[in-house]
Amino acid sequence: MLPVRTPLQLHYPISTAINCNLEFRPRRLVVYKFRDLVTDPLTIAEYMRRPLLYRGRWLAIAKDLQAGVIRQVYPTTTREHFRVVPVRLGLYDPDKTASGPVDVISRAYGATVSERTALIRLIHRVRSVDAGGLQLRVLVDDLRLVGA
Repeated sequence: MLPVRTPLQLHYPISTAINCNLEFRPRRLVVYKFRDLVTDPLTIAEYMRRPLLYRGRWLAIAKDLQAGVIRQVYPTTTREHFRVVPVRLGLYDPDKTASGPVDVISRAYGATVSERTALIRLIHRVRSVDAGGLQLRVLVDDLRLVGA
């Protein structure tokens, strides 16, 4: 994981879209905090805003020192730490999200347009199903915590 509050120079993609060629450019960042997308997963609305992105388990909130703006950065999309991580659907107890999913209800979906389109179709099918008070969320599965 990246250090917090330390200026870093990383090579971040111009676009993190899975259907684009990855072209990296240097960015100077100061990371302020991290979000763990297993214990604090994406809501369906957050995911559906941009479903075709490379993502990682850790989402860093960082200041881009050149642009002077706050950005959301997935460290696994930098040239230095790049790896493809699948996404899955999980059911979470809204009072206990920090303990991870109550149940993982989908297979792992990879970083291709066809895989993410299949996940979007699944979300549309299951989002209105009564889950007994559990919330449907999108987790980024590093395959170590949740399993294959």
